[in-house]
Amino acid sequence: MQGFAPLFRMISDRIEAFLADRGYDADAIRKEIEAAGVEAVIPAKVNRRNPAPHDRAKYKWRNLIERLFNKLKNWRRVATRYDKTKESYLGFVALASVKLWIPFVHETWLSDEQMARLQPYFPKSHGRKRVDDRRVLSGIIFVNRNVDLYDFAPVPYFTMPPWLRTRGG
Repeated sequence: MQGFAPLFRMISDRIEAFLADRGYDADAIRKEIEAAGVEAVIPAKVNRRNPAPHDRAKYKWRNLIERLFNKLKNWRRVATRYDKTKESYLGFVALASVKLWIPFVHETWLSDEQMARLQPYFPKSHGRKRVDDRRVLSGIIFVNRNVDLYDFAPVPYFTMPPWLRTRGG
């Protein structure tokens, strides 16, 4: 409980609701969340005398978030935190998230609405001219859906696994 308050204060101004499981159902944690003006979406423990209500619809989102983290942990680099800096680690998490998101994009050219939602995740330009992010992302989506990596990768940079060498022949 002692470590929760300082960590929560670091993010409390950026969140509207705190989604957590029953393990976070403690009076001290609930007071900290309430003091920050954040909605606590925490189901009450079974043995609590006065159960606090929670928004069941919002709590269902926790399951989706948990599944995302489980899928991100399939990338060894994310699970073991190989990167030394916070920026490079979060950058790779963003790339892995995009890789998970691509199958749900129905068109290869991103709309204005999709670009607006992705804009906060693009790197800052630091005074240099930015590339056309829409073109780059749309190209990545197109390649991911339509191109077989094994057919286009240069031989010195990529060795085809033996179990794929005999396909289609």
